[in-house]
Amino acid sequence: MSSTKNKSPDLSFMRYQFDKFKNTKAREVPFEEVDYSIYKASSNCIAFKTSEKRIGTWIKTFYYRYHAGNSEIFQHHDEDSNNIARSLITPWEEQAAYNDNTKCEKITLSLAIQDKNQQENIATIIIYCSTGIIQIQGCLLHEWGDKEFPILKDLVDRNPEESSTLTKELENFLKSCLNKSQPTTEESSIPTFTPAKTVSESSPEPRTNQNPARESISTIKNIMANLELNFVAFQQEVIKSFEDLKNEKKEKDKELEQLKKRIFLLEASNELLLKENTNLVAILKKQTTIEKKLKNITTQLEENHGKNTKQHDSKSSSMIDAIDTRNPFLILEDEKTEPRLDNDKIQRVNKEEATLTNKIITESTIILCDSNGHKLDTKLLCPDTSSAYIRCPTIESAENILKQHDLKNPKTIILHSGINDIEKRSVESICKDTHSLLSFIKSKHPHTRIILSSLLPRNDYLLEKAQKLNKQLIKISFEFTNTNLVKHDNLFRSTAILYDKKHLNSKGVKIFAKNLKGCLFWYNKEIPTHQQIIPPTTLNNVSSSQENNLPSLSSTMSYYPNTSTLPTSFVPSSSQNKWQCKPME
Repeated sequence: MSSTKNKSPDLSFMRYQFDKFKNTKAREVPFEEVDYSIYKASSNCIAFKTSEKRIGTWIKTFYYRYHAGNSEIFQHHDEDSNNIARSLITPWEEQAAYNDNTKCEKITLSLAIQDKNQQENIATIIIYCSTGIIQIQGCLLHEWGDKEFPILKDLVDRNPEESSTLTKELENFLKSCLNKSQPTTEESSIPTFTPAKTVSESSPEPRTNQNPARESISTIKNIMANLELNFVAFQQEVIKSFEDLKNEKKEKDKELEQLKKRIFLLEASNELLLKENTNLVAILKKQTTIEKKLKNITTQLEENHGKNTKQHDSKSSSMIDAIDTRNPFLILEDEKTEPRLDNDKIQRVNKEEATLTNKIITESTIILCDSNGHKLDTKLLCPDTSSAYIRCPTIESAENILKQHDLKNPKTIILHSGINDIEKRSVESICKDTHSLLSFIKSKHPHTRIILSSLLPRNDYLLEKAQKLNKQLIKISFEFTNTNLVKHDNLFRSTAILYDKKHLNSKGVKIFAKNLKGCLFWYNKEIPTHQQIIPPTTLNNVSSSQENNLPSLSSTMSYYPNTSTLPTSFVPSSSQNKWQCKPME
């Protein structure tokens, strides 16, 4: 806070004007009214507040009534044996604002009566320009409040410019103050006042010690009044400083919260960047491996391209030349013409041509699966049989893929696809293609067992659509003989088995493989001949709780339930005409 002080008032009164008063935690005081009950009686203090527009008028009124006009109040003074010459002292002191020296923070105006022997303090007026609060302290506080305040309030309301008007009735107030402060023995004496044009606090006139006790009491009163004024001012300054510190603390707390949020966001971004970097490194390794494989395949193709092409052309040309297209009923014109091929040779040629376009598969177990099956270990999945894995991304393309392969001896076909179809197609169209695909397989391989795998869970909005399609697959599987449905209910319990929205992670692949293997393992079990098989009509009549525990065999088995993360096998009970579920051994 600035400690700059000025004893010269600003007659333009502009440095005392503020556009808006500061907020303060000081005691609430009335608006331009005197209330003696605000402070304790021993404090000899009252206060009131004013507005931003009227603060300048109050300061101007105080200045002209007490400070500038005191030299013109009295026109003469008498000095005889009965009268004592006295003068009015009104020192004016200003304190600049702590953040702007062009503005005034506080004005201190003291009112005192001085004679040759002593100085009697009447009141001290403190004006806080930045808050609009005016305090008055002194031993003659009630005299000032009862007589002077109404006059000052009337002058401020009328805002006169003449100093003579501003100083009216001031002499009567001073006389009443002096009479109240003097002992009763001196009440008969009538004082006269002399003007005090320039009074300096630092150089008082020498006084004779006619009454030392009275002088000491007056000095103590003045000291106490000044101390109380200083204490009130200090208290207000401390409160204001405390509020400033409190506001600054709130701002710092807000900045700390913002910094915490930024740190949290940066940490999250850093973690995502690290994951992306790890994925990029893995992709780069895969890309390098694929490039090496492609390079090796390209080299092998370049080496074998010429040989394969020549062998194919010569074989094809020889076969075509051997076919006789002449009419066999015509008369032979040339006896040297080669005889035509018989029907057996023609059929053999057609089969050889077919083998050139379709890939021959002799394995007994055929696995048609989408991208979730590329991590399946076929040797572990089918340890007792030979198996072949064919990539089948969609149900729509499954039939064309099967047409491109020549299946020689398929005993079991595992079909798992459709997770990509639901992204662009409706459930009805997928069900139609699934039914068509199963019909196609049964028409070509009627004795082949079909294991239809239901859709796996997704981590997006298509999960409900996948579950709806799974319900339809249960109905479709009932329509075909030797067809089983694998339900992957144990994979729908949590999304922790996915590494993105639709692909299984290593944990999910293990559970997926166990479900498929469990179905294969149970089907290869030997079934007692005396065990009766429940027909489809009975299966449809059982309750839903029993239906989940009743598998069917061959044409009656419609789905394969999974009740735990481990696959289960269904074996017949020797004592009851029901199927029971137990874990795989």
